[in-house]
Amino acid sequence: SDIESAAKFLGLPPESILATGEHYGERRRAHRRVGGQHAKSLCSAYHEPWWLLVSEGEDLFLCIRGSASPEDIATDLACENVAFLHGVAHEGMVAAATNVWHEALPAVQAALQQSSVRRLVVCGHSLGGGVAL
Repeated sequence: SDIESAAKFLGLPPESILATGEHYGERRRAHRRVGGQHAKSLCSAYHEPWWLLVSEGEDLFLCIRGSASPEDIATDLACENVAFLHGVAHEGMVAAATNVWHEALPAVQAALQQSSVRRLVVCGHSLGGGVAL
């Protein structure tokens, strides 16, 4: 599983990894199986990078992976400015952040309700860093 693999690679106890994102290929296959209904909630021109939710003491970390696929590169290259909050931002990052948050929100909410979390840290590398901002 993604949780077991991530725990082994990161040297973390598996129970500290609360959730992971769905891989793009899995989501695309699921999208085909349900006749396209899955994509309605996502910014369909972009996908979300893979993420994981880690609990460490009183901290909760939403960690977003950097560019690792052709779809990630397409998101990196979608660099038009779009309205975001009270300014403008990179179109691909805004779409990817929206998609990651949509997928991760239920796991984040569950973790916040079931534990003594005092801080949520959203972080990433490369594409993941832009999405985290």
